[in-house]
Amino acid sequence: MYLSQRSPRAPSLIPPFVSTRSWRTLVNVTRLSGTERTRPDRPGDAGYARASKRLQRLHEARQVAGKSSAYAAVLDVRFKRIPHRVAFALDRWPLEQRPVLDVGCSYGQALLHFGSGSVGIDNAAEAVGFCRSIGLSAELGDVEADGLDLIEAGAFEIVWVSDVLEHVDAPRLLLRRLAPKLRPNGRLLLHVSVLPRSRLVRAALRRKGMRPFDAEAHFHQFTTETAVHLLARAGYRVERLVVPMPAALDPISRLVPARIAPRVFIEATPDTDLLSAAMRAEKRNKLI
Repeated sequence: MYLSQRSPRAPSLIPPFVSTRSWRTLVNVTRLSGTERTRPDRPGDAGYARASKRLQRLHEARQVAGKSSAYAAVLDVRFKRIPHRVAFALDRWPLEQRPVLDVGCSYGQALLHFGSGSVGIDNAAEAVGFCRSIGLSAELGDVEADGLDLIEAGAFEIVWVSDVLEHVDAPRLLLRRLAPKLRPNGRLLLHVSVLPRSRLVRAALRRKGMRPFDAEAHFHQFTTETAVHLLARAGYRVERLVVPMPAALDPISRLVPARIAPRVFIEATPDTDLLSAAMRAEKRNKLI
C-alpha cells in the first residue's frame, strides 16, 4: 500500500544524464541525519531538495561547458556525478554557504558547489581555464612556489585541501602558508588518504582494489596519526576527524574507527600556541 501511494519524483529537477541509482545515492548521502521521517527520495523532504539543488548546479555547468567540444572529455569523465567525498562533505560542513579556498581545485568538481566568494587555485592551465569557462573564480599558480600570493589574505571561512598533501614536496610548509588566508575562526578541511593500521584491513582493501594509500603518484603515505601530527607541526589544532564511508554505509560512518579507514576528513583550526611551539623546535633543530 505504501509503495502504491508513493509520490513520484519530479523529473524536471533531475538532469537527464543522472541515472536512477546515482540519484537515489545522492539523496541518501544528503539527507538530514536522524531527523527525517519521510522517504529520502520523496519530493518535499530536505534530502530531496538539497540533492536537486546540487544536481541542478552540475547540470547547468555541463550545459555551459558543453558549448565547447574541447571540454567534451572533461564532462564525460569529471562531471557525470558529484564526487562522493564532495557530497559527503557538503552534508557535514556549511561549504555551500561559505567562501571557500579550494587548493588544487582541478576542474572545479568541488568548487562548483561552494559558496559565494569561493576561489580555486591549481597549477594546470587547462583545469583553470575550464573553471573560468563555467563561471567559477580560479587562479593559475603553484601553491608550493608563489601561487598563494594571488590569493587574498583573510578572505575565506574554510580552506578545502582534498587529495593534495600526498602530492606536494613540503606539506607542512603548504599548510602553514594557508593559515593566513582564513578569516578569524576559519577552518581548514583536509581530505587525505591514509594507511589503515590493521594489516588485515589493508589486505582486504587491496584485494578489492580500494587502496588509495598505495597510489604511485603520491609522494607521501600518511596514517591518521601522522596526518594529525603534521597538522600540529604546521600550527593547527584538530577539531574533528570523520571517516567518509561509501554512500551505502553512510549511516554507520560514525562507528568506523579512523585507524582502519583508507581516507579521512580532518577539520582543524589555526592555533598560535602550537605554531609557536613548532617554530621554537625548528629553531633548535637548525642550531644542532
